[in-house]
Amino acid sequence: MAAKEQEQNQLGRMLLDMGIIAQAQLDEAVNLQEMSGVKRLGDILLKMGFVREEELAYVMGTKLNLPVYSLKNVDIPKNVLNLIPEKVIRKHCLLPFSLEEGTLTVVMADPLDILVIDDVQYQTGYQVREAIDAESEILETISRYFQTASEEIKEAVDTLASQTQVEMVDSGTKTAVNLEEKDNPTVAIVNNLIADAIRLKASDI
Repeated sequence: MAAKEQEQNQLGRMLLDMGIIAQAQLDEAVNLQEMSGVKRLGDILLKMGFVREEELAYVMGTKLNLPVYSLKNVDIPKNVLNLIPEKVIRKHCLLPFSLEEGTLTVVMADPLDILVIDDVQYQTGYQVREAIDAESEILETISRYFQTASEEIKEAVDTLASQTQVEMVDSGTKTAVNLEEKDNPTVAIVNNLIADAIRLKASDI
């Protein structure tokens, strides 16, 4: 049996043992999972309304002896946040939480995914200690800490709109970006963002 299938069977057994779902519900979810190709059994159970996110987190925390965190109103130190690349954070729906004595605590929605844990350990070089939170809460926190490039550009330009002028001319031979950079390192950063956007032909500025 594949490792991923074993993990999902483990989740089903935990939910049954805790009395969260019935065997018939688990069978129905597994059948739908096989037909749909959705990898995570928990996602199927949530969509079918058989469990709530809080119940999934509680069951996994209890059965796996892992802490259950809430990322709401929590400030993660920037030096810790930067330990895991953003693409890995978004791909696996997780967030680094703290670093103590060479152990990195990572809050994730699916602590059963051993491959993800191995990936994070490889990326950071630290031993990983898993913690659990609801997926929706993790996603909200990711959105709070990370912005898309276009969002960063818009925010920076809006902030400086009252004190700067931006001129962009792209006729195939001329591109000009005029912002007052003198004694203002923030403006210099915005200049770089805008210049990059022009090179990429961003259309939302």
